[in-house]
Amino acid sequence: MSGKRWAARSGLGNLLLLRWREFIREKSTLFGLFVVPMLIATLSALAMRDDKDARLEVAVLEGPAAQALAAALNDSPGLHATVTSAAGAETLMRQGKIRLEVLPTQPPTLRYDPAPDASRTARLRVMDALERHAGRQDLLRVHDEPVTTPGLRYIDFLVPGLLALSLLMDSMPLCASMIYMRSSKLLKRYMATPMHRRDFMLSYMLSRSAVAVVLTVYYVLGARFLFGVPMRSGMLPMVGFAFLSALALTAMALMMGSRTANVEAAGAITGLTILMLVAFSGVFFSVDRFPGALGTALHFLPLALVSNGLRALMNEGVHSPAVLQAALALGAEGFAFFLAALTFFRWK
Repeated sequence: MSGKRWAARSGLGNLLLLRWREFIREKSTLFGLFVVPMLIATLSALAMRDDKDARLEVAVLEGPAAQALAAALNDSPGLHATVTSAAGAETLMRQGKIRLEVLPTQPPTLRYDPAPDASRTARLRVMDALERHAGRQDLLRVHDEPVTTPGLRYIDFLVPGLLALSLLMDSMPLCASMIYMRSSKLLKRYMATPMHRRDFMLSYMLSRSAVAVVLTVYYVLGARFLFGVPMRSGMLPMVGFAFLSALALTAMALMMGSRTANVEAAGAITGLTILMLVAFSGVFFSVDRFPGALGTALHFLPLALVSNGLRALMNEGVHSPAVLQAALALGAEGFAFFLAALTFFRWK
């Protein structure tokens, strides 16, 4: 091995050690990456838990037949009816505490917002209960066989998204950090050392990817034991995909901070980017909800590729076509980000 190669490799090794020491000394960063997202997952699991005994709340407006209607609805599994005034029902509806109002007319009038799924479910249950109360008999009786399928719960959807968000939050501060170092002339001092800009950037990318490995193991084990989130691909594919994701996200952050020295712009650049990516990348809800070409385009956002790939690995398995598609697209975008960062980067 030539002397130049050895010097370059030794320099990169020293830079990696420096990055690791910088990371572990930032207690607030460790708290934000390891504690906050798991706390969000815990609270979300409690708020969105599947309560088998939960009943949909409906209101019966006061009137001559109100008590009889309420009794018929309360006898139906999955419904809880409360007799109240029109003003009280309007308040409860506005607060989201009831899904439907029943007016004791002949025949009864159902007032509800058809947009939420829970409201449409409440209407079906109320119609079933009222028809049974009126004497309807079922011509066909079916047998229900409840099953619990891991992967269908909201927490199974959320955990991979939170892991993707943590990888983003680990990478994006590099943009502001790069701008600050340029404005404070620290990068200019680096320029005076025998340091190649490629090694400078690779030290950040590799160190953040090492953190991504630790984050992934932590999230997967925590989600598995705390919430019963499935792991259909195994740990190794998850770690590999997270490593690739961190490389791409860090390259994006370095590209964004490769030119400007305006410290005031740093917060706006990073904050707006994080906000836009989190809002449109399927972290908390699927990007499939967006219509047509917009939804298709949003699938190629870097954070969307990360969250969708991790979600496919956890809930579907390593053989899912979505995994390979996300990995290829993410690798291509990450390579383009890295080339752009090398091209446009300046020390001062």
